[in-house]
Amino acid sequence: MVELSVAIQAGARPPDYSGALLVKLTIIGPVFPYRGGIAHFTTLLTRNLREQGHDVQMVSFKKQYPQWLFPGKSDKDTGSGRVKVSAEYLLSPLNPFSWLRTFSAIKAFGPEMVVIQWWVTFWAPALGFLAKWLRRAGFPIEFIVHNTIPHEPRFFDPMLARFALKQGHQFIVMNNNEVQQLQDLLAANLDITQCPLPVFSAFPDLNITQQEAREELLLPVDKRLILFFGIIRPYKGLRDLLTAMGTLKEQGHDLGLIVAGEFWEDKDCYLNYIKALDISDRVWIVDRYITDRETSLYFKAANLFVAPYIDGTQSATVKTALGFGMPVVVTRFAADKIVKSLPELYRIVPEADPVCLAESILEMIEKPAASSETINRINETTWLRMTETVLSLKKKSDFKQV
Repeated sequence: MVELSVAIQAGARPPDYSGALLVKLTIIGPVFPYRGGIAHFTTLLTRNLREQGHDVQMVSFKKQYPQWLFPGKSDKDTGSGRVKVSAEYLLSPLNPFSWLRTFSAIKAFGPEMVVIQWWVTFWAPALGFLAKWLRRAGFPIEFIVHNTIPHEPRFFDPMLARFALKQGHQFIVMNNNEVQQLQDLLAANLDITQCPLPVFSAFPDLNITQQEAREELLLPVDKRLILFFGIIRPYKGLRDLLTAMGTLKEQGHDLGLIVAGEFWEDKDCYLNYIKALDISDRVWIVDRYITDRETSLYFKAANLFVAPYIDGTQSATVKTALGFGMPVVVTRFAADKIVKSLPELYRIVPEADPVCLAESILEMIEKPAASSETINRINETTWLRMTETVLSLKKKSDFKQV
């Protein structure tokens, strides 16, 4: 396996896997037209495995959530620019007949392993029964665990997660916290491999300047801009960032903040806080889902990305920022080996510490973006590491008979 920090910092090229043993596998998870970080991850994982020559059956969802259960406006991405992969849209969460059809389709394909995305307990019945049937039929099961338990857990979430995840032979997680949560949920002797979330760089290359991006977004062209991006939820620490913005204004620094993403909590609380801090003239809020093309515009327009998480596991938005070569200020919840392998691009601040956050923003906002060569190297190396980790289940003799 490539040693990530050495490969990135020393400029080493990732290894050539052209002569590697090819694998036939099934991946279960959301892809386009579904939106969000899990769908983007599943799409890029499938694409990278297929580009390496592996035979991948991509099984996605005929339907995800009932509208009354989804906190946003829609779970579909109708914008342009999203990377797509061919998939079979079979699975519906509340339709057991679709679970059986999915099982039959996978069994007919005959994979050497089945890889299931896990991120929310709403899917526990469908994925749990499907994994149980596949395991009994002799297929090795690997869960990629993005969140063992949801970010805002309910009393029944551990029971649902345990029901589904106990069917796995092997688990991939993306940070130490998830290792501990998974062990606490199931058992201490699980086969768990930790692999950081790769860089997300498959966004439209608009080939425009920062000024042109700002003009299209109607943002000021003469101000240094901070970006807070993604769904607004309590654990992401936006309130601390707003407090830091108030501090920076008091100190005489003329910085702007873009908050781009759909609010999944009370927006008025934030608007009232912005007004109380007297920073309304330097905060731009875009309360909706941001398409991939617009994502490129916002990351191009900003000088610095900030993720002041007060909880959480990993951050696809931080990996998106690194995919654009942007400097980042993050807390420990969004910092992993990939982030730390690029010391010139990041600062880690204590969570819930707006004073330290303001200081780090001033330190990092003048930093230049990484070169395209560095970005490409990070992208290639991190995805090769993830695909190698995913395929490691096939290499284990323990699962030749399951």
